[in-house]
Amino acid sequence: MNKKARVFVTIKPDVLDPAGVLVKRVLNRQGFLDVSEVRIGKMIDITLQEGKNNYDQKEVFGELKKIFCNPIVEDCVITMVDEHE
Repeated sequence: MNKKARVFVTIKPDVLDPAGVLVKRVLNRQGFLDVSEVRIGKMIDITLQEGKNNYDQKEVFGELKKIFCNPIVEDCVITMVDEHE
């Protein structure tokens, strides 16, 4: 069974999120007045074939963070999930 590395990238809490500000403004205009903040992030799924290579999970996670995350302004969380999730 294949495994999937799921990468979540979010803007750090102390960094302005212009896209989130815009979405909040639109939601407020649409009547969702209780929305006080919106933060926009990314989710990336990467399917890894079992048995093709013996990857060290820590090494893979480190490389994925380098590729997908700017550590100055973003946080990154990576998890392994079953392919069907």
